[in-house]
Amino acid sequence: MTKKEMYSLKGNELIKSIVDFTIDQMRAKGEQKKKEVYNRLTINQKSLLSFWIMYGHTLAGWFQFYLEGIIVGGYDHYIPEIRKGLIHVGDRTMADIVAGSEKLYKQNRGFISEVWDKTEKHIALDEKKQINLNGLKIEFKEIDRLFLVTLDSTIKKIEMYIRKYTDEYLAMANSIE
Repeated sequence: MTKKEMYSLKGNELIKSIVDFTIDQMRAKGEQKKKEVYNRLTINQKSLLSFWIMYGHTLAGWFQFYLEGIIVGGYDHYIPEIRKGLIHVGDRTMADIVAGSEKLYKQNRGFISEVWDKTEKHIALDEKKQINLNGLKIEFKEIDRLFLVTLDSTIKKIEMYIRKYTDEYLAMANSIE
């Protein structure tokens, strides 16, 4: 990617074009390989990557993010990095939304795991647990709403940050393993 190409892109297209190579190096690899790739990144590059991973995995909502995370041993350990990255690019609002999702998840981790186990075994939840699940989903939907309302602003802040550190992000986009 050249500077000219970079400046011709905006928003999601810009972010995706920068992180694609790094994502490809990490996708379907073991934890050790992921750590090696991640540790080679600068704080600015880590901030962008952590946002993009969160963005991609929360498109179906925060409840689904944590529910699916159970399959792979949990996404919750990434949340502090995601929050740190958002604060680094100057987006305290989105960092607080992410913190709210984490707090709700931690308060309900056992219940969410139980829901996943029963779903995997095709066992219906009893009425009380179904009511609790519906209430929890409503709470997560409010976090989803806040997330979506704030998302455009977050992407604009990240885009401005990329423009501020163009060379660093060009290096990320053009990395060679």
